[in-house]
Amino acid sequence: MPTDARAPVADRIGPPDGAVEWPTRRPGIPFRAVLIGLLLIPVNAYVIIKTEVVWASVHATVLSLFFNAVATLFFLGLISLAWRRYHPRSALTQPELVVIYVMVSVATGLFGVDFLQMFTSTIAHPHRFVEVHPEWRDLFFAHLPRWLTVSDPEALRALHEGNTTFFQRAHLAAWAVPLAAWFAFTMVLLWMCLCLNVLIRREWSEHERLSFPIIQLPMAMTHPSSGFYRSYLLWIGFAAAGLLNLMRALHGIVPTFPDPVTKTDLARYLTSYPWNAIGWTPLCFYPFAVGLGFLIPLDLSFSCWFFYLFWKAQVVSRAALGFQPLAGQYLGDQSSGAWLGIGLLALWGSRCFLKQVVRGVWTGKNRVDDSGEVMRYRTALIGFTAGALGLTLFCWLGGMEPWAIAAFWAIYFLFMLAIMRMRAELGAPTHDLYAGGPDRLLTALLGTRAFAPGTLTMFSLFYWITYSYRSHPVTHQLEGLKLSERHPIPGRQLGAVIMLACAVAFVAWAAICLGAAYRYGFSSKMQCYLVPAAGESWGRLANWMQTPKSPEAASWTQLGMGFGLTLGMMSLRRLFAWFPLHPVGYAVSGSWTMSWLWFSLFIAWLVKWLVLHHGGLRTYRRALPLFFGLILGDYVVGGLLSILVRVSYHGFFP
Repeated sequence: MPTDARAPVADRIGPPDGAVEWPTRRPGIPFRAVLIGLLLIPVNAYVIIKTEVVWASVHATVLSLFFNAVATLFFLGLISLAWRRYHPRSALTQPELVVIYVMVSVATGLFGVDFLQMFTSTIAHPHRFVEVHPEWRDLFFAHLPRWLTVSDPEALRALHEGNTTFFQRAHLAAWAVPLAAWFAFTMVLLWMCLCLNVLIRREWSEHERLSFPIIQLPMAMTHPSSGFYRSYLLWIGFAAAGLLNLMRALHGIVPTFPDPVTKTDLARYLTSYPWNAIGWTPLCFYPFAVGLGFLIPLDLSFSCWFFYLFWKAQVVSRAALGFQPLAGQYLGDQSSGAWLGIGLLALWGSRCFLKQVVRGVWTGKNRVDDSGEVMRYRTALIGFTAGALGLTLFCWLGGMEPWAIAAFWAIYFLFMLAIMRMRAELGAPTHDLYAGGPDRLLTALLGTRAFAPGTLTMFSLFYWITYSYRSHPVTHQLEGLKLSERHPIPGRQLGAVIMLACAVAFVAWAAICLGAAYRYGFSSKMQCYLVPAAGESWGRLANWMQTPKSPEAASWTQLGMGFGLTLGMMSLRRLFAWFPLHPVGYAVSGSWTMSWLWFSLFIAWLVKWLVLHHGGLRTYRRALPLFFGLILGDYVVGGLLSILVRVSYHGFFP
């Protein structure tokens, strides 16, 4: 089998005939690029809130590559190309487009399903539903920090029933203190993520030369000599994906119009024992997923669909052998073990570089050049430490025990390293770990009896950052730093711009999401799942308080299995270059999101293997624009239809 392509697409694609050259200016981040990015953040927040929270017509922020960020870059690129025909000196430059994309991408990470979307409902849930669950008042209200939750009954009633406005004095006053406290928490957390990215970026990007597959598309779209928009293959792929979305939308409007069948459930055909234990197993065709799968290395695309079937095989095998079903959180513990293994391996692999950084900071003799970084390594290391102290103070004031604070954040940042490594090395199309965060691991492995009530309560308040990690901003910070390497963008300025984008994103989200909630009502007209998801957290806390649990042996077994398989696969990959399985595929495949994607990734793997096997790298490079077009067609046309035809068209994903 030919060796897979690993270098960034901008290095692999030479300038074709007639390539368009973007105008260039002196190094730096022009103020207008930052201004455009800041103006686009509320626009994108509005789009995400409407499509994912109010209408629930699409749930695409669970994907590694955000559709709205790509669509924003697409339209800006077309506008810039048209504008430069008449005013070439005033057209947007390549670095400006990169900066705008990074700002929108990082901000969308905050808007995503697994971050701020969960935040609003989580902190508003307990005081609103205490009348439905009156036992909550006696179980944990004494340990619930008032400054971290919304407790005003009228403000909460209006939030869930709607037909009013957030922008009145009583409602603003009810949310002011919790929003301010959580804003400070979020900024400290994202500052620590940025410091972590600075400390790890050079080792992965320059020393190990990881390929960062997810940014191949935005890199090609902004490359000055790629001739991206002049490729006929690009527009063929765009038209094919766009036409499929249009047909689905037309079928929704006119039921007699032919329906392009893109989804079915394999379980409906497997009705005999033990195969009927397989459960929900969707077969779906998504053009964007085929495009993404063509960009990522073969071993990952193979591992994604192989291990998805491996997870299903476990369920069927247990049924055939007469064992009780092992599903839900216990299967999630396997994934958690794999994530911990990937995070520890990433930390171990970077130990030499990190030792040099720490030694340089400690002795004052920095042996590693950090002049081009977002910040000095001394600043990053001290900043990460200061941020850790800030989070410790925050948690202690909230009622957590010191040892639990240390354990919680140690596991959390190991997970951050894991998803950073997944994205940098192999470009995982999603990284879903539902209900497998530090709170789940600690309470399952040690038992809830080991924790004070205040600690368990804070675990529930943190549910919005531990629910899953598909849209976490840390990976988009890292990819933004990678994108800036090949453009004249000063690192110091980019770091400040990223943090500014995070701050504006939080404010924009609070204003627009709460504005929509008070208008439509969380429990009335809004179609999102946020209220039930928040209820999971507080219902779980009530169970912890009512029936304290001892350590769960099954969790230890499944966690050890996941951790052991991860270490074993990495050892085999070091010994045998041909070994096709990658632990990242194992870590991300037992999830809801991968259930939708696995069959499309199988198609992408098969097509890419055939192209490389019979045509080699040259044919692969020539075919890339076609698969870029599949992603763009789904993201642009499907994204627009999700906004414009929301009643009859249920979005391009899932």
